[in-house]
Amino acid sequence: NSDAQSVAIVPIENSIEGTINIVADALAQQHVFAHGEIHLDINFGLYATRDSKIENIKKVYSIAPAISQTSQYIHKHQFSYDYVD
Repeated sequence: NSDAQSVAIVPIENSIEGTINIVADALAQQHVFAHGEIHLDINFGLYATRDSKIENIKKVYSIAPAISQTSQYIHKHQFSYDYVD
């Protein structure tokens, strides 16, 4: 049906990284409009195998914005890190 509408919730900006460029670019190139705004407090999780201890973790893998947003925690625990898509 050509009258069907799609609705999405997308991250446009966050307090540490600023504008999420890939989303802003896509919104500018499409015929879309903002219907509303949601403010969320985000918590991050560090996932490892069940028997892992924080002192045994050497490296974390995540997307670039999450690495930036958790950089204090990463440096505090002296983790190395690598970016993934």
